[in-house]
Amino acid sequence: MHAEPDLLKAIELDPNLEPAYLMLAQLYVATNKQDEAVAKLTAYVKEHKDIPALTQFATIQEQLKNYLAARDIYEQLLAISANYLPALNNLAVIYSEHLGDAKKAFDFARKAREVAPNAATADTLGWIFFKRGEYGTALPLLQESAARLAAVPDIQFHLGIGQYMLGQEDSARVALQKAVETNTDFPDSEEARARLALLAIDPRYADASKRAELDNYLRRQPNDPGALARRAQLHQLDGKPDQAIQTYEKIIATDPFHAPTARELAILYAERPADAAKAYDFAQKARQLIRATQK
Repeated sequence: MHAEPDLLKAIELDPNLEPAYLMLAQLYVATNKQDEAVAKLTAYVKEHKDIPALTQFATIQEQLKNYLAARDIYEQLLAISANYLPALNNLAVIYSEHLGDAKKAFDFARKAREVAPNAATADTLGWIFFKRGEYGTALPLLQESAARLAAVPDIQFHLGIGQYMLGQEDSARVALQKAVETNTDFPDSEEARARLALLAIDPRYADASKRAELDNYLRRQPNDPGALARRAQLHQLDGKPDQAIQTYEKIIATDPFHAPTARELAILYAERPADAAKAYDFAQKARQLIRATQK
């Protein structure tokens, strides 16, 4: 590695030569010497609080999963430039995914979106809305991001799972398939494949093995709306409307934006004269949910 001694010599001759520090840190990361990269950048940023060096330092700390250290560096960057987009967006992700502070995550994501309404900030804010259970609000943002960044598997997964939670299964299948077909590992790849396998179960043709597969899935994910909807459909096919209603009601209790479930409950309650008011309420709810997601 001939570049390392040259860069070290350059730093020796000029300890303030920022490009040499940044190139050396990149070299160390590329050769799996992250600790040395951290040591060099620590020494540099101790005396030089400039944006390129701090940004690279924070990025390396994220790669090393040192999320508290990355947070602190990004907050230093915001002290230098309050609207610095990489710091705002990455802090939103760190607080949401790794530090468990939903409020700070939302505040940073919203500000990042205001500073730069682009595909990356749309995905970040949309995913935070999703994690808050606000699927209808999340969907337009996730659609915007996925349309612009179609080759990024994480973003396609976010769109697909958002559509899934709203009961838009055909659209969800397309997005989730795009995510897994990139042949790129991403954190939720196993979940994407599991949802696709579930979506492939058609209750009308479910044999004993498919029913067992659905049962196994529900043991792992007892509140999953797609799995519960299939269980409810099987109850209907088996002539068990009471069990179907109970299962659909369970979906609505945990996922009130699931339009197909509201529609099915309206149909089932309409068959019972004593439940006409419930049928009307669910029909109205289904209509509102469908309209809201078509805007």
